[in-house]
Amino acid sequence: MPGKVQSLQRAFRLLYLVAGRDEGCSVREMADGAGLKLITAYNLIRTLESEGFLRRSEPPLRFHLGYAVQELKQLNDGRGLLKEAVNELLKGQRDMPEASFSVIQWAEGDTYQRIGVEPGRIGRLVRRRECHIHPYAAPGALLFLAFASEAEAELFYRKHPFEKEGTGAWISRDHLERFLVRIRQFGWAQLDSPCDGICRIAAPVWSQGRIVAAFSADSCVRGAAETSRRKLARVCRTLADSLTDRLRCLQRPPAAAVD
Repeated sequence: MPGKVQSLQRAFRLLYLVAGRDEGCSVREMADGAGLKLITAYNLIRTLESEGFLRRSEPPLRFHLGYAVQELKQLNDGRGLLKEAVNELLKGQRDMPEASFSVIQWAEGDTYQRIGVEPGRIGRLVRRRECHIHPYAAPGALLFLAFASEAEAELFYRKHPFEKEGTGAWISRDHLERFLVRIRQFGWAQLDSPCDGICRIAAPVWSQGRIVAAFSADSCVRGAAETSRRKLARVCRTLADSLTDRLRCLQRPPAAAVD
């Protein structure tokens, strides 16, 4: 047990060394800064990297804080949001038990699924620590991109170059941009997959003038396709609007006492 505690202490030291350094740290710099042998530092770095607390860049090989650090802060800051979202997810499952619903969030240009419900698991919440959403093939990721600030969009395209990750989903960058314009016009996103009959919807949750999360929904719509699409879109958008209203109520200052 003492050995495990000591390993944790050393790992925390490495994270503090990297924090706030735009250029990151080399393995040698981290080992020297934490007073560790090179092999010990490297093994700890690999563990932290596998859990998302460090990420590498090269060449030359350097390490930076990973997405998990930001994720911890976001989950802590957003715990009220996720708590309120649970009721909405279960409501969506009651309305359309054949569909999947989830709450997703954007962080540093990546989209993550936080919590959801699935067909066949009535009343059971699915929590995933790591569930990346495809940046170009999922309506939720494109919804966030459509409403992103200039700086956020720049970070997204830097992390996910269209030429490398987007050409499989879109004919051209111009085609994608037209789709993003439509999302801004309608206020929500829909992508259909003709090959498997899956309809995917994403609707935003707003708070203080920005999107803080989104509801994502998908269902097989073969058969009564148009009717099912409309219902899925209506249910998903209703959940998002309801959570937006809940958050607005939570942010209202308490009424002044009347003497």
